[in-house]
Amino acid sequence: MAITSRPNSRLVLLPGMDGTGLLLEDFANALPTSLRPQIVRYPPEVCSYREVDRFLRSSGLDAEPFVLLGESFSSVAAIAWAATNQPTLRGLVICVGFATPPVRRWLRSISSLLSHLLFALPRPRFLTRHFTAGRNAPQPLVRQLETIRATVPAETFAARIRAILSCDARKELGRVSVPILFLHAEDDRLISRDRLEEMRRIRPDAEVEIFPGSHMLLQRHAERAAERVARFVGECVNVSE
Repeated sequence: MAITSRPNSRLVLLPGMDGTGLLLEDFANALPTSLRPQIVRYPPEVCSYREVDRFLRSSGLDAEPFVLLGESFSSVAAIAWAATNQPTLRGLVICVGFATPPVRRWLRSISSLLSHLLFALPRPRFLTRHFTAGRNAPQPLVRQLETIRATVPAETFAARIRAILSCDARKELGRVSVPILFLHAEDDRLISRDRLEEMRRIRPDAEVEIFPGSHMLLQRHAERAAERVARFVGECVNVSE
């Protein structure tokens, strides 16, 4: 018999590097009615993980029971918040995430120096498909990515890249006491399988689900990902009772 979530089980969704939460809306709409999604949207000035942490802790989001999902950039913030083991936290989902920088050590200094330039200059559409959306990505998704990139300040993207390049949430991941689910994209060109395996070594007890395709896992597989996350939330709710 399938495990279902208790009606109105709350799922707090932390967005990727753009911080707008717009890319999470299709996934949120695909969730079953037993789940109540709450998309967090970061102001442009919230960039470092310390700033994200302050923003989350002052938000009141942990006032009632919830499962936390952190996507990409927010995976580090989600791990750090979950490591405080708030009594209302029931589970943690890390989607296309990482605990240490997903860039080789020798490239980090160069990437940090070029971070502003990467977002200040126009990006050819083929690069968006190659690195982010996937080669066969639907046009509406590619256009949405371009629109978001044009509306979020380049300085915000650059600062968040610098935060990624200096992150380390391994100790915090080891302290999380609730069930964990890792979602990873098989052909992710931004977050390699090594980052997933690093987290699995720290948390061999975590559940893992591998999806086909690119970094945009929740966007390209909204219905399948929604079903998998809903099943995990149901398991977390049942365990906590």
